[in-house]
Amino acid sequence: MVETGDVWAIIAERYEEAYGPKTGSPGWPRAQRLAARVDGRILDLACGPGFELALFTRGVGIDSSPGMLAVARRRAVNSDLVLGDVRALPFRPAAFAGAFSSFALIHLTKRELAATLADLCRLLQPGAPVEATFFSGEGEKDTTFSFLDDHATAHYSYYRPAELAALFESAGFTGVTVERELLHEPKITIEGLCVSASTP
Repeated sequence: MVETGDVWAIIAERYEEAYGPKTGSPGWPRAQRLAARVDGRILDLACGPGFELALFTRGVGIDSSPGMLAVARRRAVNSDLVLGDVRALPFRPAAFAGAFSSFALIHLTKRELAATLADLCRLLQPGAPVEATFFSGEGEKDTTFSFLDDHATAHYSYYRPAELAALFESAGFTGVTVERELLHEPKITIEGLCVSASTP
């Protein structure tokens, strides 16, 4: 992820005020369905403050921000939390029965996402489901969380449905579907892309 130090710590404590509760997010019901469907460990990639991670009985959250993990630790009290980079997932093959990510992998470059998805496929058991949400659009850019803090800058990648499906399929996932859904935030409405897939 493109960041200088722990930029996410700058907004970690205010993130819930701005974005939570996440019941209005397309990722929330998908996380609930995944939790009900999977009997095993679920990996939450770039789990942030743990909004959805808290729904998983056997959740494992990884995030590069100690500040975000400190908030997640208070919310997802039954989950294992790992300080690490999703671009270099530190887990053994077939360690997880499912995976989830809510508007977090958007902070990878498109090249990084392709490599991360291939790595993720290796870490999942056969037939493991994956649910992930992204921003609809085109291109990549760096921008600030202007309504939270002008000093916190993050990278954003935007995708077309066919582009996103191709990335998942190239990484080895099957049954890939991409659906458009609106994300209603306090100040803006964003068009999201919700990906459902599984390992072979």
